[in-house]
Amino acid sequence: MGIAMSVVMSRRPLIIVYFLVVYLPLEEFLLKWWPLSDIAFLMLRQLPDALVVALLMWTWGCSVLLGRRVPCIGGLADIALLSFFTAAILSALINHANPGSVAVNIKALLRYIALVYSLVALRPAPGELRFLFRLLMFGVGLQVVVGIVQLLGGIDVRNFLAGRNTVESLLGFQTRFTGTRYPGVNDLMGTMGNTINFAMFLLVGLVVWIVQYRTRPIGYWFGVAILLWLMLLTGSRSVFLVAGLVVLVHQLKHYPRPTLLLVLVGPALLLIFSDGSVPQAQTPLNNFNFAFMFTSDYIEMAKHQRLGVVLYVLPMWLYGPHFMLGYSADKAVFIQAFLDSRYHAMAPGSFAGSLSGVIEDVYWGALLVYYGLLGVVLFLTFYFGVARRVFRFARRADQPLLRQLGEVSGLLILASLPLNMLNQAFEIRQFSFYLWLFVGFSVTCYQRQLRFGPGLSRIAQPQVATLPGSKP
Repeated sequence: MGIAMSVVMSRRPLIIVYFLVVYLPLEEFLLKWWPLSDIAFLMLRQLPDALVVALLMWTWGCSVLLGRRVPCIGGLADIALLSFFTAAILSALINHANPGSVAVNIKALLRYIALVYSLVALRPAPGELRFLFRLLMFGVGLQVVVGIVQLLGGIDVRNFLAGRNTVESLLGFQTRFTGTRYPGVNDLMGTMGNTINFAMFLLVGLVVWIVQYRTRPIGYWFGVAILLWLMLLTGSRSVFLVAGLVVLVHQLKHYPRPTLLLVLVGPALLLIFSDGSVPQAQTPLNNFNFAFMFTSDYIEMAKHQRLGVVLYVLPMWLYGPHFMLGYSADKAVFIQAFLDSRYHAMAPGSFAGSLSGVIEDVYWGALLVYYGLLGVVLFLTFYFGVARRVFRFARRADQPLLRQLGEVSGLLILASLPLNMLNQAFEIRQFSFYLWLFVGFSVTCYQRQLRFGPGLSRIAQPQVATLPGSKP
């Protein structure tokens, strides 16, 4: 028994993490070849989430058997997260929400936070971190190659790479697994079946790249140029702009003076190379047309999408009776309330029909609608409690590898704030998984630094635990 516990709490459970690092970007492409029914496909897609939950239960169970306290982040973070979950359940009960839809939505938001608690229990060593960086950059390099092949190969390659087109209802919650593929348009999607997912994975790769190659200017800027170029060709202007912001923040931190010139010149160049005309067709060249975003035509179009959420949905939440606890994580409850409200009449005719698809494009707004002010305050208390530890660790770590870890985690946290204004980044696996994975490593190393001092004298060795009275 003691030997079994030693194995469980040493390096081997991290194989699950390494597997998911490689598997998640390839999942859509791999599963499309399996001769499965839609419902079987849907269930198999839950494998990554099931593995993360299994890892958490495994590590927590072993911690209890070993006589340790339950692993936690510390401060108010754990209490805030538990309180958020309690408030979400209370909101669901008050609004008579569909339990299945509530469970699916809450799971989508919180599922990979379990990685943080698993890693706190496992206490991985720098050897695992080094391998993680290499494994992730191998995956990013593979996706870069796939993206370039798709760009050169055209529509035929895009159709080969595209994931299975599936819309399925489970527990009263409808899910679409692939993005719309416009005829004749070759927006890049890698092996992820979706352009946004591909762009966000490249953003994670960009963050790791700029942190690791900061001292190599030629390699640094070459990688930045390739990754930004591919992000732009996905069609996601929002991810591209956030990626540019991440590079800018990184440069301002390390090279403040020359970066000020980029701050002044960069936005001007974006507008100069775009004419602001109304796109006549959906083509990759339209991705460069940033000036169009400031025209009256774009604003009118945006009223049916993200801007409509701000103009018609948020006022309904702000002045309605669900201000504190929201309408619950069951989207159908809110949509019915919107259709019955006066704000429905104020919105453009087609807005209500598209509301289910666009509400989470302004994800911070969706969280306010679903969980209310109380829920969002509790979630942000947890989020900033974690961020505070990550930023402290990034400043105080005394080993280069650990400083890189803290900086990667901090940049991903910063990127998530604007990303969630324009996409549901917390729910997209190709961003959320890696965000919480790096945050988990950072929190673990921060706790060990507090325990052993700035020298981190024991971090170089993996922490192998045994049951009392047994040999390691």
